[in-house]
Formats: sequence, structure tokens, C-alpha cells
Amino acid sequence: AEKNVAVGGVIFVDNVFLGGAVFGDDPKARFSEKQVKVVRQMNAGAYANKNFLTTLIPTDEGLLFAKRIH
Repeated sequence: AEKNVAVGGVIFVDNVFLGGAVFGDDPKARFSEKQVKVVRQMNAGAYANKNFLTTLIPTDEGLLFAKRIH
């Protein structure tokens, strides 16, 4: 998505909590270790990317909001 969004555009990513699995709350119940790892990496990468202003909206499953600023 990063490659396709213009400055001022936004990206929304739903289910960034994976039902609590990204926090260590019984990750094997519904998600594989690979799924948890990928979502954790995506969350961390979104915050580390200086081209975006990023925040989490605390819905039941978590919603990541990123606005391209550069």
C-alpha cells in the first residue's frame, strides 16, 4: 500500500491486534506463529516509517491508521 498512496492519502489496516495474539494472549488459539510475526512486523514498520503519521484506533480488533505526510 505504501507504494500506491500519494502524499495526503491514508491507509487503514483492520485486525492489527489479532484478537490479542500480538500481545501474547494465546496466539495459537486462532492464528499461526507466522501470522502473529507478520502482523507484529507490519505494526512496527508502520510506526517506524517517517513518511507516515501513524496511530492505532482501539476497536475490538484494532485499526491502524496511517496518513502519508512525505
